[in-house]
Amino acid sequence: MGKNRNKVPTASREELMVLTITDIINQLILAHQQNKDINLNRVKTKTASKYGLHAQPRLVDIIAAVPQQYKKILIPKLKAKPVRTASGEFFENPAFRADGLKIYPTLVIRGTGLYELWKTGRYKSYPPSVLVDLIARILALVPPWTRIYRVQRDIPMPLVSSGVEHGNLRELALARMKDLGTQCRDVRTREVGIQEIHHKVKPYEAELIRRDYSANAGWETFLSYEDPEQDILIGLLRLRKCSEDTYRPELIGGCSVVRELHVYGSVVPVHARDPTKFQHQGFGMLLMEEAERIAREEHGSSKIAVISGVGTRNYYRKIGYELEGPYMTKTLY
Repeated sequence: MGKNRNKVPTASREELMVLTITDIINQLILAHQQNKDINLNRVKTKTASKYGLHAQPRLVDIIAAVPQQYKKILIPKLKAKPVRTASGEFFENPAFRADGLKIYPTLVIRGTGLYELWKTGRYKSYPPSVLVDLIARILALVPPWTRIYRVQRDIPMPLVSSGVEHGNLRELALARMKDLGTQCRDVRTREVGIQEIHHKVKPYEAELIRRDYSANAGWETFLSYEDPEQDILIGLLRLRKCSEDTYRPELIGGCSVVRELHVYGSVVPVHARDPTKFQHQGFGMLLMEEAERIAREEHGSSKIAVISGVGTRNYYRKIGYELEGPYMTKTLY
């Protein structure tokens, strides 16, 4: 992000992914040599964008790959990364709190180096029951403002030699959670459309709920309309007070950012109305009004910005926002 730090972004959400063990080790060593803080997750403090992370539960093998001369320094840092997801560090530590997470158990696929290690007994995957238990434990830790996008890669099972035996790992983990008496309260599980499809339940009432939490050197406010009795999520809004080290010129000064606004349920055309659906019933407008109030009265901001896709910019224009760079912005009085 060095030379092109002011380039106008064309996406409204970013994902960070660690590709290989070698990449991790080399980047950690380089960061240490340059005396830099090893922090993979502070990108949204700069642009206030939405972001998600990928985690692979079997990446504890990284520790064994660290060169001996760096083990004493780097292993404590590695242990604070998502390789310890099941311990709760990933969700409890403010440095790692992402908006979403993809959980990708390591897969052994023919033709890869890992396949040769597995074939000769030098690499072992989690046993199926242990993996299901692990995913169930992870899902039980997910806070209500985080979305679990995926629980395994979309790779055909015939290509997988070891790692995951079934293509419905999330369903198996949710079933295990019922046996354990635990619940998954992530955004996807609670959203109204999923609840209607899988459980045939609809919300009876809608209540504005506010959750505040610290994340990535800043303060987040997660606003939502929910049916608290049935734990059904109708819509959400993510609000953040811009940090002092933001580099986007549109966000410098007293500015707050709506990083995401989403009302769930069946899709309704922009100019249509359907009283049986939740989209275009005013929930988005109510969430925006509360976000503007918080930005003005609590953040002390004089401006509010929205990360908006191109297709939704007219929605914000109707409520007083103007295009400024990649953001829709509005002066607060």
